[in-house]
Amino acid sequence: MRIIKPSHEILSPIDGEQILKHIELCGRVCYKSEDRITDNSANKFVASIIKRGHESVLEHVSITVKFICDRGVSHEIVRHRIASYSQESTRYVSSCDINFDDLTEEDCISLYQDGFSMKRIANCSKGKFTEWQVNKILMSSSVPKRNLGSRGIVKHDYFSSIDTPEKAYLLGFIYADGSIRNTLDQLMISQKEENQWFLLNMLRDFIQPDAKSLQVAGKEFVAHLIDKGVVPNKTYDISQENTEKLWESIYEYRYDFLRGFLDGDGNIRWFYQKETSNTQSCNITFSSTNLLLLKKIVTMLENEYNYSPNIREDYKEGKTPFYRLAITDSSIGTLFCENLYKNFVFPYGHPKTARFFEAFEMPVPTKLHNCTVAKDFNVIKPIFFNGSSLWQWGRAMMDCEISYNKLIASGATPQEARSVLPNSIKTELICTMNLREWRHFFKLRTAKAAHPQMREIAIPLLAELKEKIPVVFDDIEVEV
Repeated sequence: MRIIKPSHEILSPIDGEQILKHIELCGRVCYKSEDRITDNSANKFVASIIKRGHESVLEHVSITVKFICDRGVSHEIVRHRIASYSQESTRYVSSCDINFDDLTEEDCISLYQDGFSMKRIANCSKGKFTEWQVNKILMSSSVPKRNLGSRGIVKHDYFSSIDTPEKAYLLGFIYADGSIRNTLDQLMISQKEENQWFLLNMLRDFIQPDAKSLQVAGKEFVAHLIDKGVVPNKTYDISQENTEKLWESIYEYRYDFLRGFLDGDGNIRWFYQKETSNTQSCNITFSSTNLLLLKKIVTMLENEYNYSPNIREDYKEGKTPFYRLAITDSSIGTLFCENLYKNFVFPYGHPKTARFFEAFEMPVPTKLHNCTVAKDFNVIKPIFFNGSSLWQWGRAMMDCEISYNKLIASGATPQEARSVLPNSIKTELICTMNLREWRHFFKLRTAKAAHPQMREIAIPLLAELKEKIPVVFDDIEVEV
């Protein structure tokens, strides 16, 4: 699932002065006043006929615009009947965002590493490459081959060094809720079914393009995790050496690691008065059997915030001791969370994250992708979803993507499988209207009562046309 920003692109070449002169030429025929045309008369004439409501003259000029929006918004746009439309079909939703017009050898390598088969790459090249030629390209570039019928190459060296926020976050989550089965050279991550989708997104984007479950196999992959202190049977085999290796490997990205650790085995709560949005108190709790790691966190809090939280032991007879570290000072918690979520972008995070952004009524930052290279679903994030509702929407989109792919895998054609596509699926719509209908469009679609997602694309387009074509749209004011 990839989130695309809605946008517009004006396809018609626009010369504002020439458009006004053309409108004046057509309009003065009605009044038999062609002799009054001068070099500077067009602006005043067009403003006059708009003020009088004589907008039929504006129908002599049309503008074509390309919208990138979701299917729900496109359904609203096509209700403007005095227009011509061409729209991207949902029959091509799984590949509509890949440009195969001039496939290069580098493209062949990239597509293969993204899970495409050599045969599919050859077919997509439109005769430029045969399957054997694709094979030779991969061999000459020493690209690792996967077994027949297998898709997606695991990036076995992903955790060789922790040099991005995403790596640190995933390592923190794995340390909290992951387990290594050394006999199978396999990592497994435990997570409730309703919260698996965001981790699956991360695995697909960073580790294995076609990941279908929260497990990754590979001797080298597991070895790098063990080297970072994430050892098999880590709940019981805790050592000072492994804790030091872990802390040293993530120190530059310690907040991202702690965010993953918190999402996996922690809790975040903010208590505040909604009327004033003044936070009264917080409870940010880290839970672990590794007392040594919690002491590292305490030292960090003392050094960076001059704050010394207590570590409480939860001990039950016959079970491994469990420890909890809680930040309960709201001023410290606020500063700590500002660093904790500095590098966070949706959808790369647990629904717990919503609690911080909801408490302070902050918009959730979203990772936006260009829609030119992705092979996954492209969706438009509804502007009105934020906080916990955003995670509910994200899970629904992932469910739709999985269902669609299962239908395709079971033999359904794209036009049959598209019945499960959501309204949020990205689409491209070419729309041509005359100027009179564009005025009608903007009066309806920029109004305060218009759908928020419609305003999201209509308002920027109106602003651009106001700059390009004087007079015609100047009287249309956007309601705040």
